[in-house]
Amino acid sequence: MKLVKAFETPPNTSGSEGHKVSVPNAQILRTKALPVENVTDSTRNLLDGMLEIMYQERGIGLAAQQVGLLQQLIVIDIDYWARKQRQEDPNNPDILGAKSVHGDQPLYIVNPRIQAISPNLKPYTEGCLSFPGLFVDVNRPDEITISYLDYHGKKQTLRAFGLLAVCVQHEIDHLAGVTINHHLKGSTHTNHLVELFEARS
Repeated sequence: MKLVKAFETPPNTSGSEGHKVSVPNAQILRTKALPVENVTDSTRNLLDGMLEIMYQERGIGLAAQQVGLLQQLIVIDIDYWARKQRQEDPNNPDILGAKSVHGDQPLYIVNPRIQAISPNLKPYTEGCLSFPGLFVDVNRPDEITISYLDYHGKKQTLRAFGLLAVCVQHEIDHLAGVTINHHLKGSTHTNHLVELFEARS
């Protein structure tokens, strides 16, 4: 999630080496990702590579399809830029009070499953690494709870609010082959996450 320059990449189901962020005409962005059977060293290498690409592209979230991988993998680090600013300018009063959203550590999310979503929708203007120059106002649930496997393959639960909730939903959309252009005014795609959650209930 976020807006930066992006590059097209062909579909790939194995490694992320040399991959850049896919742009809108890449078919893989419209393809559903496949569950990861086991979190292995290879999986961790992919997650590490995705995180590095996300930082290079100045993003706060990235899904596997965006780097040409058809796997249910997400990396998120909303705290990164505030953390970087604190290191570079520790006396800046604008960032001294900045609170960590998720423990000042990146989130590695494998095989996310929606457990609960709030009925309350809030608008947020979203950009996407795969859609340079496009900003879309999206109404999303203001709270979401997911279960997932972490970097070490352990089951975890995350209850997310605010920007983190938006970012998690944005990236889960990607895993389902849904991108922010589906949320443009007049689109028949209205609330994918609500439909997805209700279908599993």
